[in-house]
Amino acid sequence: QGFTHLLAYYKDYTELLRTVYPERKWETQKQTQKPLGYWDNPHNVHSFVKELASKFLILKREDWYRVSIAQINNAGGAGLLRKFGSLANLLKFCFPTEDWDEQKLKQSNKRSGQRNLLVQLKTILPDEEMIEEYIHPDLIRDSASNVEFDIYL
Repeated sequence: QGFTHLLAYYKDYTELLRTVYPERKWETQKQTQKPLGYWDNPHNVHSFVKELASKFLILKREDWYRVSIAQINNAGGAGLLRKFGSLANLLKFCFPTEDWDEQKLKQSNKRSGQRNLLVQLKTILPDEEMIEEYIHPDLIRDSASNVEFDIYL
């Protein structure tokens, strides 16, 4: 909920980070239309998925479950997703030996915005320890439950 409350003041997480860190040059995700037949070349497909993995700091298989369709579209992969029909089919093509949970990939509650914020923060603060979904042992709500931070530095 903390991240959601912050976004009430900003259009999106990128605007928030640009405001807090104006000295940094922020990359804006851009949609680029690929030429007809571009995604028919397996090399182009694998290269793009590798770029996505780098962009979203995908370090292990489970990280793919936190990437949204909107993020892939915004990175220029709308046509690729249309070609494959789903993220699951795309990942099966690129990583055929992995066992992908299609239902999990289809979920809309991936907290992809939260993870993307974490990725951006790790980019600008690489030496800081960051914990996602940290439950603070000493901060207690009126309801007697511990306070949970989406991202804790």
